[in-house]
Amino acid sequence: MRSNELNSARVRDVISKNIMHKLYIFLLLIWSTNAIANDIELKTGQSIVIAGAGRHDFLFEEIFSSRVFTVRGGKKYKYKYFVVDSGNYYLKSIDPIFSNVENLNFEKPDNNSRTFQIPEGKVVYLGDWIIDNNQELQHVLTWNIKRDYSYKFLKKIWRRNESLSSFPLVISNEEGKMISVSWNDI
Repeated sequence: MRSNELNSARVRDVISKNIMHKLYIFLLLIWSTNAIANDIELKTGQSIVIAGAGRHDFLFEEIFSSRVFTVRGGKKYKYKYFVVDSGNYYLKSIDPIFSNVENLNFEKPDNNSRTFQIPEGKVVYLGDWIIDNNQELQHVLTWNIKRDYSYKFLKKIWRRNESLSSFPLVISNEEGKMISVSWNDI
């Protein structure tokens, strides 16, 4: 009888240690994820870009160096920010979610018109890109590209990572113009 009690106590001890170990790993994972999410470091020549892409993917190319970055669409990528090299970028192509529709490609501009300035060491908001696709007669798909510069969108991202406010915020539009905005104003 005594050995059964002893074995039961050992089993409970092993189970308890196993649960505690799993809990420790889980808490460590949560802590490290939050630490990574809240510590943003930029190297020289880098910026943080915030942009929404709706359902489609948008490819941007730097006009002088051919460096690229993609703003991914879909719910999985909504309200994200990412680090890119600074420069003057233009919208190079849109990759639609439709499998039977080819990419919409744009010509490289010959000057700074149609470019977005992404200055070094700043958070640059490019807007929330929305595409209305209208299927007209004879199966021709038209593209209506809109950008919404929403403080609500920015606020959602900022709430998820308040360390973004350690960098100056600018809004950049396609005419190469920028507006400085205080994080406190959003």
